[in-house]
Amino acid sequence: MAKDLERLIDEIYTATLGGDLETFKTYIHPDFFVHESDSLPFAGKFQGIEGFQEVFGMVFGIYENVEVERKVVCTGNDHAMVLLDFTGTRKETGEAFRTPMIEMFRFVNDKLIEIKPFYFDPALLHKMAPSGS
Repeated sequence: MAKDLERLIDEIYTATLGGDLETFKTYIHPDFFVHESDSLPFAGKFQGIEGFQEVFGMVFGIYENVEVERKVVCTGNDHAMVLLDFTGTRKETGEAFRTPMIEMFRFVNDKLIEIKPFYFDPALLHKMAPSGS
């Protein structure tokens, strides 16, 4: 199962970061959601593919030059955790930022039901968001 989850994670990142939502849809459970912490400028629970598009657009819309670099994938049972470096620039100034994060993925019957990101420095993300975000 662990190797299967690692493969699924790789395919999910390839699809989402490549903008291939049609492929991403094939991996998600009907009750899929993304849950962003209340401490973030893009807080909330985002349901379904529409919710994913909304939060993805928010994250990649309030910062510029956003990248996620995968470092390590850990899997067990129906969960996977991915250690990442999240980088980008502040739209207003071009100031660069980098913060480590972990994305937790939960699966039900080999379908992705939940993504829950954990950012090491949420205050930095607020600081780097454009004024008014």
